[in-house]
Amino acid sequence: MKHPYSARSLIPALVVAAALGASPAPAGAQSTDISQVPLGTASTTAVLPNLMFILDDSGSMGRAWMPDNVDANNTCKAYRNNSSGSTNRTNCIVDSGSVNTISPSTDSVRHVPSLEWPAGPPYFAAQFNTMYYNPQITYNPGKDGAGAEMPTYDNSAADRMWNAVKINPYVSTNTVDLTAQWPEPVFCDNSNDDPNSNADCRRNGYDAAGTTLLASFRYSSAATPTDGTYGWPIATGSSTDFRYIRMRFGTPHYFTILPREHCADINLTDCVLSAIPTGLHTIPAPVRYCTTGPLANQDAAVTLGTPASCQSKIDSGHQFVRYGTFVRTDIVSGATFDGRPSRTDCASKPVCSFNEEMTNFANWFAYYHTRMQTMKSSAGRVFATMDDRYRIGFVTINASNS
Repeated sequence: MKHPYSARSLIPALVVAAALGASPAPAGAQSTDISQVPLGTASTTAVLPNLMFILDDSGSMGRAWMPDNVDANNTCKAYRNNSSGSTNRTNCIVDSGSVNTISPSTDSVRHVPSLEWPAGPPYFAAQFNTMYYNPQITYNPGKDGAGAEMPTYDNSAADRMWNAVKINPYVSTNTVDLTAQWPEPVFCDNSNDDPNSNADCRRNGYDAAGTTLLASFRYSSAATPTDGTYGWPIATGSSTDFRYIRMRFGTPHYFTILPREHCADINLTDCVLSAIPTGLHTIPAPVRYCTTGPLANQDAAVTLGTPASCQSKIDSGHQFVRYGTFVRTDIVSGATFDGRPSRTDCASKPVCSFNEEMTNFANWFAYYHTRMQTMKSSAGRVFATMDDRYRIGFVTINASNS
């Protein structure tokens, strides 16, 4: 596995460079008029720039999470993924080399190639895992090789059904039923408990009975109430602590991380405990990185310090994640979804219907749920608008031939 702070894989590389220079004119040559407008926005009669498209095609581009530290220690509450061991794991990605509480050990149904399983709510929240579904974004289909728009999954035809969404339409014809096969990590008393049992297993975002959706919850080890208000698992030491990770499947869901703190600086070091902007503290802080676990889990505000007790970015001295308040949303029939002012696909925005939300989720999954799919879909939509006035070069950073 790559170092969690690998810069090359933090952002899918799409570098566009304009070659604007010209060789010096020989003596006696006529002078050339210099364009007074940017070449990229010049009129249709102008010669537009040369472009070079450089693609990161490394293995990390197949991941469904970003940045890399989604798979770092101390990002999820401690759980156990091996029935024969006593070691707790705190990564939000399950280690495929040691898991036996989930079978198979990797997910090949929703990913090509297969990927490790997710381990907790932060993975399913766009505020932490920026590759995951963001309900504020409209996800448009990608383009095919001819520049035509690929199918939008609006459940209107055989090739657009929610129960047969292509998992990676650029490389595979395999499909998945998103109405019933979306993964959800649950935490059980025993390593072999039925993950669908609400008596033996616990679901993040739900009460202990597994039937009532909580308005919100803290995902924190600051306390261990058994009502779900601080998330699951609740402990890692007794026989009834719901610590063994299992996987159940159902309708799509996501989490939103709301800020508990607002800060006065973009580095998120000077902060107060407030869910809304207050005074000079106007910058929301849904995710911060702290120097110690107790600070990350502290209910009270964490502010300042030398070095800063918590900040906006992970580094060698700040490796414990401090989260805001989690809100779970299940995409289920009959529901409506408010608070989406920027969604262009919703007829009554900021409110979206179930059909609109499910279609958007399915489009995200088919065209954007991994780094490489995001790159292909976004680049395809951009380059489809370019004509033969552009000269475009293409190279990958791992090209087999120079």
